[in-house]
Amino acid sequence: MVRDKLKKVNIKVILLVLFGFGLIFIGVGSLNIKLGASKVNSSKKFASGDSFITELSSSSPSVVAGDSVTLTVKLLNININSGDKGIGVLSFKLDYDSDVFSLTSSSSAVGKISTNNNGDYIIVMNDGKVLTADTTVFTFTLKSKSNVNNVNSLISLSNILGSAGSSVSSKNTSLTVLVKDEGAPRVTFDVKNPNAYAKSHSATISVVDSDLDNSSLKYQWVQGNTKPTEASFTDTFTNNQTITKAGLTGNNWYLWVLAKDTKKNTSIVRSEAFYFDNTAPTCNITSDGSNLIVNGSDSQSGLDTLPYSFDNINFTNVNKKSISSNGTYKAYVRDKVGNVAECSYVVNVTTPTIAISNSQTLPTKSLNVTINALKGAYELDTNNTYQYYLSSSSTMLTDGEWTNYQSGESFTIGTKKDGIYYLFVKAITDTASNKSTDSFNDTFVIDNVTYHRFGPYIFDNISPSCSITSSTSKYINTNLVLMVTGNDENGLSDAAYSFDGVNFSHNYQKTVSKNGKYSVYVKDYAGNVNSCSIDVNNIDKDRPVINIKNNGSLQYSKTHSSEVIVNDIKLAENGLKYQWTTDTVQPDLSSFTTPFTNNTTISKSSYSGDYYLWIYAVDEAGNYAVTRSEVFKFDNTLPTAPTISANIKNGETAESDVLLQIDSSTALSGIKKYQYSLNNGVSFIDYDSSKKITFTEEGEYNVIARAVSNVDINGANSKSFSFKIKHTPMALTMKKSTSLPTNKDVVVTITSSTKLLPLTGFNLSSDGYSLSKSYSENTTGDKVVVTDIYGNSETQTIVISNIDKEKPKLSVTYDKSEDSVEAVIKANEELDAKSGFVLSVDKKELSKVYFENGTFQESFCDVAGNCTDISLNIDGIKKNDLNISLSYELQNDGTEKIIISSPNELSSLEGFQLSSDKHSLSKIIYSDIDKEYTVKDVLGNSRVVKIKYYFVNEPLNIKVNYSITKLSNENVVVTLTANHELKEIEGFSLSDDKYSLIKVYMTNTKKTILVESVDGLQKDITINISNIDKEKPTIKGVMNNGVYDSIKLEFNKNVKTIKVVKNGVLQEYKMGDVINSPGDYVITIIDEVGNSSTYNISLRKNGELVSVPDTSSNYSKLFIIVGVLEVIVGILLFSQVGLKGKVNLSLILLAILVAKFSNNSMAASTTAIDLNGYEIKNNYLLNVEASTSYSNMKSNLFDKSVTVKRSDSELSSSSYVGTGDLLTYGSDNYRVIIKGDVTGDGSVDYNDYGKLILVLLSKSNFNEYEAKAADYNVDEVIDISDLYYINKRLNSTYVIKPKGIRVVSANTKLKASSSTKIVAQVYPVNVSDDTYDSRVVYGNSVSVSNNTVKGIDAGNAIVLVSSNANPALNTTLTFEIESIPVTGVSLSKDSATINIEESNSTSITPTISPSNATNKNVVYSSSNSSVAKVSSTGKITGVFPGVAVITVKSAEDSSKKATIKVLVQNDGKNYVNVNNATRSLYTQYVVSAHPSTIIQGFDISKNYIFTVQNLYSTSTDMNTNSLFINKHPRPGVSGSDSNMSLYGFGHGINIAFEWANSKYNDTSDAYMWLAGGHYTWNNDNSKFSFDVTRDGAFPTRLAYHGNSTYTSNSVSFDTRSSVSRNDIKLYNGKNYSTTALSSKYYNIYKFYKTRSNEQVAIDTTNNLFIIRVTGSSGQIFSIYKLTDIKNSSVDYIDGNIPKLATFTIPKTPLDFQGFDIAGDYVYVYYGESNRNGTQNSQGYVAMYDFLGNEKFNKKVYSTSTSIFEEPEGIKVYKESGKYVAYLGSSLVSGSQKYVKICTFK
Repeated sequence: MVRDKLKKVNIKVILLVLFGFGLIFIGVGSLNIKLGASKVNSSKKFASGDSFITELSSSSPSVVAGDSVTLTVKLLNININSGDKGIGVLSFKLDYDSDVFSLTSSSSAVGKISTNNNGDYIIVMNDGKVLTADTTVFTFTLKSKSNVNNVNSLISLSNILGSAGSSVSSKNTSLTVLVKDEGAPRVTFDVKNPNAYAKSHSATISVVDSDLDNSSLKYQWVQGNTKPTEASFTDTFTNNQTITKAGLTGNNWYLWVLAKDTKKNTSIVRSEAFYFDNTAPTCNITSDGSNLIVNGSDSQSGLDTLPYSFDNINFTNVNKKSISSNGTYKAYVRDKVGNVAECSYVVNVTTPTIAISNSQTLPTKSLNVTINALKGAYELDTNNTYQYYLSSSSTMLTDGEWTNYQSGESFTIGTKKDGIYYLFVKAITDTASNKSTDSFNDTFVIDNVTYHRFGPYIFDNISPSCSITSSTSKYINTNLVLMVTGNDENGLSDAAYSFDGVNFSHNYQKTVSKNGKYSVYVKDYAGNVNSCSIDVNNIDKDRPVINIKNNGSLQYSKTHSSEVIVNDIKLAENGLKYQWTTDTVQPDLSSFTTPFTNNTTISKSSYSGDYYLWIYAVDEAGNYAVTRSEVFKFDNTLPTAPTISANIKNGETAESDVLLQIDSSTALSGIKKYQYSLNNGVSFIDYDSSKKITFTEEGEYNVIARAVSNVDINGANSKSFSFKIKHTPMALTMKKSTSLPTNKDVVVTITSSTKLLPLTGFNLSSDGYSLSKSYSENTTGDKVVVTDIYGNSETQTIVISNIDKEKPKLSVTYDKSEDSVEAVIKANEELDAKSGFVLSVDKKELSKVYFENGTFQESFCDVAGNCTDISLNIDGIKKNDLNISLSYELQNDGTEKIIISSPNELSSLEGFQLSSDKHSLSKIIYSDIDKEYTVKDVLGNSRVVKIKYYFVNEPLNIKVNYSITKLSNENVVVTLTANHELKEIEGFSLSDDKYSLIKVYMTNTKKTILVESVDGLQKDITINISNIDKEKPTIKGVMNNGVYDSIKLEFNKNVKTIKVVKNGVLQEYKMGDVINSPGDYVITIIDEVGNSSTYNISLRKNGELVSVPDTSSNYSKLFIIVGVLEVIVGILLFSQVGLKGKVNLSLILLAILVAKFSNNSMAASTTAIDLNGYEIKNNYLLNVEASTSYSNMKSNLFDKSVTVKRSDSELSSSSYVGTGDLLTYGSDNYRVIIKGDVTGDGSVDYNDYGKLILVLLSKSNFNEYEAKAADYNVDEVIDISDLYYINKRLNSTYVIKPKGIRVVSANTKLKASSSTKIVAQVYPVNVSDDTYDSRVVYGNSVSVSNNTVKGIDAGNAIVLVSSNANPALNTTLTFEIESIPVTGVSLSKDSATINIEESNSTSITPTISPSNATNKNVVYSSSNSSVAKVSSTGKITGVFPGVAVITVKSAEDSSKKATIKVLVQNDGKNYVNVNNATRSLYTQYVVSAHPSTIIQGFDISKNYIFTVQNLYSTSTDMNTNSLFINKHPRPGVSGSDSNMSLYGFGHGINIAFEWANSKYNDTSDAYMWLAGGHYTWNNDNSKFSFDVTRDGAFPTRLAYHGNSTYTSNSVSFDTRSSVSRNDIKLYNGKNYSTTALSSKYYNIYKFYKTRSNEQVAIDTTNNLFIIRVTGSSGQIFSIYKLTDIKNSSVDYIDGNIPKLATFTIPKTPLDFQGFDIAGDYVYVYYGESNRNGTQNSQGYVAMYDFLGNEKFNKKVYSTSTSIFEEPEGIKVYKESGKYVAYLGSSLVSGSQKYVKICTFK
């Protein structure tokens, strides 16, 4: 060895060599070599700690809780030697109570601050600055905790050291700071513009106090600044609540707040002054004749900049409005905060009116007329001329025959020839020269004279025609409708039809339910009657009759049959079909596909289960019947294989009889029987299920079983059951009923393994396997011979010695004292335990301590139960005020509780537990006790109590507990818990109370140990651990840092997680996959319990050479160069000094160099255990860095249970672990080796350097551990090179490189929006750079910042955690992010109104609950995108007038949603405001076509007025359901009247017209929309009532044909094809020409399957259609696009065509009289006539938007009770850009009936 050679070298030569090397070292690293006591250092030193004094001072002796205090550390009396550098370092420990203060800042003006591992502060002075005056070197701030009050807290400095660890003198290094109560709560207000007038104000109140009493928070509003009393506060609030107040008026309102803390410190404070304005301004309206003028004022907030309005909607700065008509006008004044005042003004400018009482236009022979001249706002002129004349021309002749009349005079127009006549009346004037108007608005001027025209009046005299048809000629199963058609030149009577010749009505149809001949009659207005008849023979309403002969069978069978007979007049072709089903619910008729012929037998087989035969029959009339049979039970399945069970298992050998049982088979029809076979199924034997099959004979058996169903189907064979029977010799056991002493008989039972034969004196059991006999006396040997059924016999000797029927013999002794007497009862045998008495160990004594004199009767029993009574005489006890009793309670764990009780309150007694009521003392004992105690009460009375107790024969019980029972890679802690004190066992830790033994197992084991108690009891305990798995998973055939072409992911054990990162990017691979893509890989595999392995490998392409960098090789090259330089310099050095032996020295140095780079190495290590960078090798713990504390080492290891000892003493946590220290890891021991630490103190310093030199100079030796530490370069040679490295380390910055990283803590299961901090450890613990960073390498569900992971969205993500010093050292974490579900979606409002224009759109922003929900995405949708569309961002844009429901749903959970109703309007501003409109007569004319009935509705279209009449007048003609449509020129328009009859439309009140291109040869370019329902006559109350049970007409679009009749036909209504041309005829009965009807001329639209009084209206300008039906709660309106209705082809429109809107208005108390739709609103007209003079005739108009919101509801007229004027119909049109309402009514004056239409503008 080189070392041996070095010993022979002259010491002087070695020193010179070292000196030469030192020069090299000095040149390289300024080396200061310490050899012995000599020093090579000429620099100045730092001043020692005795050169100054340290002082601690505070900025204040006290601080309010929650505030901060500043403290300073000063250096005083500084006295530094002139040769010293200055004060280099000051260190100290700062101590304060962390429950009172927290450190918020620290600073130093003279140096840099750092802390060491012990938490000491170290201040390194800047450049060793020389301080002369007193200097503050450290300032820090402590903030007091807000919940601390009135506490004096100590703050101090300790462990104060100067440079080189020198002690420092101190002065006042500790002080106290008082943390005081913060006083009354502090209240602040957050308000906005309190001094600005507003209707309401808000303020947020914040109260700050550490011990705030939240229940004390109250507030009140007070006007004026007078402070309220505490008692006046009543309203409460919560801290930081916003208080809002509205409704107050005036200024100087203050918000006062009351707040208290728990110490009752009270604050009553107020806010700034608030100014409220909730008073409306003044409003005054005047008129200058042509204008209204409004003025107002406001004394608080002042008038608004736009203060005036005449509709309370639009406010401007204009205060004038022109007057154009009568009425009450309103004006409004608004102030700046929105208060509005209203005032009104009445205007009357009415002109005179000419009114006529009868406007009847129906045919008549004579007509009664009354002309009324009515004044307006002024009296009539007395010079008026009242004249009229009647003319057959509609053009007035000035030379006509004029007749004078008196206003109100009635006169009769006599019978005229057939034709039309008009009544002309001269106009009148009032005193203001206003000309009269008329109700017809038919006024004109000729030669400066104004005239009024009324009429026309019609006379008719022509009889009607008659024809009758039926609805079909085919067989039908419903009622047949007969329809009569009649025509008359001037129209039919209102009651025109009769089916008996007597009773006439307007019903032109008759429904007949049976065959026969039927006649009908037609009558016109003149009373002419015509008749016609028809024969009916095609009604068949009888269903087919089905008869199933064999109707079901509850008996299971393979097949079933049944004959089916169907009876009917005439069955339809292929009208008989059947099917089989398993359900009793009738099948769909379309599912019947299998036909059969009548009187046929239907059979079915191959089914299994319950089936029903269904028969379907239909006749030609469409009557059908479906009949189901009763159930047929089929069974065509094999029974399941049965189960063979026995008293042995399959394949076993029995020593006695074998009993087999066969069961558990199932079949639909049930099991008829079981069979078994003993010859492998060749033949079967029936099995008697009432008993088991018994096999007794020895032999081999193989049994197969099967089941037979009740329909005789053999089932599947069972699995074979094999066994052997071989009898064995008899084996006997004998048992006694008890072996304990007893005074009762003992029963002896002998049990055999085989059946026994009876034995005299013994009872044989029912199964034959046991014999028993009862003994009443002991016996020493009763010999019996037992024989089994196979002839085997054996002798048994019965010995009984435990029968004892004698009572015990007792004696008593007494142990007396002044306080108690112990009675001891002794017996001649063992006694049984007795409550209250203590049993001795030998069980022959019982004792009890008595505390009172007296005689006590007791009974004592022996262990056999024999008892002896005895009297115990207790005396000699002195009377004592302290009475006590003693009792015992056995605990569940085997211990005993001793209880001392007293009626007095007791004082505590050492070792005893005093009860809460102080009346008892208790103590748990674990072992025998015999001791006296002095018991005292609280008054001082005492008594001596003797306690004696023995644990008699209590067995040793051991409970084994394992810390972990599931598979784990953690150690298992085994705890043995006993009921006796235990002795120590090697390897176990004994608990302090000696009742538990504890040991940590690091590997699986199964061993039995002997546990022994202190009192000598023993018990064997088996410890079985098999759940520890610390084996790391490996990839088969793969080594770390290897280079491969490809690898396959196959493992040595089950792997749970596989993470493959290629070139920093996570890849997706699974077990069994082959990785062959070139690149650098980091593969981490983790098994089921968390053991993991990481592989760093490279994959190359085929044939590619891969160079793996070898940093150690580069280092070796550098080292060789340095070594060579060392040798050369050394040789030169020795040559210069002229020493002899330089050649030998060169050889030595060369030998060192050779040895340095030789390949000699230590023996290969055994299995290395990865301990966070440490390595275990040959029982050494390697890779431990110097200056590693014991606590750091433990935290660096996975297992915290390691111990480190030095000289048999465990190190303190702060001590450095040194070379040679013994580390115990489980049951294994290792010696710690720290490179360079040859002295074993845990650090590398000049002491180690010097010792190495001494060894090299042979002045000292190393032990084996020191030698390992001295071999710094680990080359198995200790030489100068090791000295070089240690020296280099001491003279340069030594960097401890990281060896690995692991995650200490991180919550990998997060909710979205929650976060966790990744706490990782870069090991070793004292690594120079222990920082690390984290980043996401897979997934988008998390974000990472500053090693904090925040959940973003649900899903998985992988985070890479890597060392900053060496990113190749990394690990990964897989995070599972759980989403926070959405619980609700809400909107701030539930409705909105927008106009049809992009700029008028609105946006909605939903609120998602909870606010931290993961997925806040929402999906918007519109219920009708043709009304309103919504964008993906919630922007709503109007498309078409109507209502759309915008729904916003959670994208995560569509059940969480919110809706808003959006009303879309054209502009919402253009409408007829009846409130401000004037009613003016538009026209009034006599009903001439059918003068007996009034109009029900009207429409004004182009130049015509169309009216609709009901043609009923009596109960007899009610059911004709006829409507009459009149066409009349508008006022001022020339033209003639025409009309059209509609049969089947019932009571129509609404009619609407639209125009198309002319298609016919007359005015047929008008299309009318109408519908109607049925009315019937009720004879009980002589009233008409609406009958919803009958069909009315569907809404119909029908071409208007003047002077024609249209008959609605039920068949036609139910089909959508064009009606037959014969169904529409001219009045004279002639059909339209083929040319005229070349196009479709009508459409019928079905809306509802069940209809209720449908009525329709249209708005062609805005493409709107509306239908009204009567509902239970009111009138239901549905709005559609008109074009959608006209273009529809669905069976029913409701639910199939999108609605623009639908709403319901409540029922009105008056009759519904009509409605219309115009623009953005729906107008409803309702009212009643005068009811025969019982009330005023009155009419009302209400307007609604499409949401059903009522905009106004106004009475538009009211007449006297003598005038009949019933509202009938409303139409609203746009004229000159504004809407005008036309209100119709039927006016009756005398015998005249008028059409009256007024306008509202």
